[in-house]
Amino acid sequence: MGIVSTIRRNSLFSFFSSAIRLLSNLLLFVGIARFYGVETFGQFTTAHTFLTVFFLLADFGFDLLITTEIARARGRSREYVERFMPLKAAFAVTAFLLMTTIALLSDFSAETRIFMIVLSSGIVANAVSSFCYAVFKGHEDLSQEFRVSLIQNSVLLAALAVLGFLRVPPVFIALAFVGSRFVGLAVIMPRMFRALGMETLSFRFSEWPRILREGLPFGVQLIFGTLYFQLETILLAYFKGDKAVGIYQSAVRLMYGIFIIPEVLGNAFIPLLSRLHEEDRERWSRVAMVLQKTLMYSSLPVGIIFYVYAADLIDLVYGSAEFAGAVPLLKIFAFIIVIRFAVETSAMVLTVSRAQVWRMRIVIFLTLFNVVCNVLAIPAYGVQGAAVVSLVTNIVAGLLYVVTAHAREFRVWYMLGKRQLLTCASVAALVFLLTLLDVRSLLVGVPVILAGCLAVFYFIGYSPEERAVVFSLPGDLSVTRSVGS
Repeated sequence: MGIVSTIRRNSLFSFFSSAIRLLSNLLLFVGIARFYGVETFGQFTTAHTFLTVFFLLADFGFDLLITTEIARARGRSREYVERFMPLKAAFAVTAFLLMTTIALLSDFSAETRIFMIVLSSGIVANAVSSFCYAVFKGHEDLSQEFRVSLIQNSVLLAALAVLGFLRVPPVFIALAFVGSRFVGLAVIMPRMFRALGMETLSFRFSEWPRILREGLPFGVQLIFGTLYFQLETILLAYFKGDKAVGIYQSAVRLMYGIFIIPEVLGNAFIPLLSRLHEEDRERWSRVAMVLQKTLMYSSLPVGIIFYVYAADLIDLVYGSAEFAGAVPLLKIFAFIIVIRFAVETSAMVLTVSRAQVWRMRIVIFLTLFNVVCNVLAIPAYGVQGAAVVSLVTNIVAGLLYVVTAHAREFRVWYMLGKRQLLTCASVAALVFLLTLLDVRSLLVGVPVILAGCLAVFYFIGYSPEERAVVFSLPGDLSVTRSVGS
C-alpha cells in the first residue's frame, strides 16, 4: 500500500474515531453544563481531569512505545504484546487505586470526590483497550479503533439520552460513562487476539525492569506533557473552588475539541514516520515538512474564529450567562491553538527519531515551570491568571521543541520559509478585511474565514510539489507495504 493511500485511510479512520469521541464527550459535558449548572460542571470536570492524569499513569507511554516498536518490526508483534501488556495492566490497577485513595483523602467537595471514585473505576478497562488500539496502530491499521469507538460511544449516547430523559442525579451520568469503557474493552480485546493468532498470553514478568527502562522516557513525557496543561484545573479547584473550574473548563473543552486535528494526523503519521526514519531519511524529511505545514495552516482559521467570535461560541454552546466569564479565556486559547499546532511536528520528530528522552526532559521542566507560575497567578488573578500562564507555558514549550528538533535534522527554517510567512501575512490581511467590514455574524464570518484560508493555503501555502504529496504522491516516493505483514 502506498504512503498516500496509507495516510488517507488511517487519517480517515482516525478522524472518525476522534470525531465520535469528541461528539460523545461534547454532548456529555455540555449536557451536564446546561442541565446541572456551572458548579456541578466544575465538579465533574475536576474529577475528569484527575481521570485524565491517572489514565496517563496507567498508560505510562506503553501505547506509543508498542506502536513504534511494532511499526519497526511487525513480525515480533506477539512478543511485544506478551512483554508489555502485563506491565500495562499493573500500572492501570495502580492508577485506579491511587485515584480512589486521593478521592477518599482529599479536601474537595463531597460531590467532586464521588465523581472521582466513580470515574476511577473505568481506568483499567480504558487502559487495556487503548493498549489494544496501539497494537493495531503499529500495523498502520486504525480501522479497529474506529469500529470499537463507534460501538462504545453509541452505547454511551443511548444511555445519556435515556438518563437525560429521566433527569437522574449526575452521578448516574458518570456511571454510564464508565460502563461504556467496559463495553469497548469487551469488543477490542478478542479482536486483537484473533488478529495476532493468539489464544492465550504468555506473560513475561522477568523482563519488567528492562521494559520499564525502555518505556520510562515515553511514560514520563506522556504524564508530564499532559500535566502542564491540566494542573491549572486542579489548582483552580484547590484555590478558587468548583465554580471557577466550571468557567475555566467551559473554554478548555472547546479548545480540546480542536485538538482532534493533530490527534488525527499524529495517529496516521507517527507509525509512518517511524518506519521512514529507519528506511529513507529523505522521504522522512519530505513527509514531515508537509505535515508541519498542514498542522500550522489548519490552526490559523480555528484561532481566528475562536478570537473574533469567542462570545458567540460560548453562548451557542452553553446558552447561559453563567459562562460569560469564559469569553476572555477563549480569546487567549486562540493563540495557544496556533502555537500547539505549529510545533506539534517538532515534538513528533523527537519521538520517531528515538530522542524521546529530550522530550521527557522538556516536559518535566515545563510542568515545574507551570506549577510555580500557577501557584503565584491563580490566587491573585483566578481563571485569567491560569489562562495566561498556560499561554506562556506553551510559548516556552514551542521554543524548546523547535530548537531540539532542529538538532535532530528537522530544521527551524522548515517552519519559517517564505511560503509560511506569506501565508500568515495573507491570513492576517483577511482578518483585517473582516474587521474593516465589521462582519459580526458568526454565520457569515466563519464560512468567509474558512473559504478564504483554504484558498490561501492552496495557492500560496503549498508549492506544486507539496500539493502533489498531499493529494497524489509522486511515484518516486511511493512505498509498497502490506498492512498485514
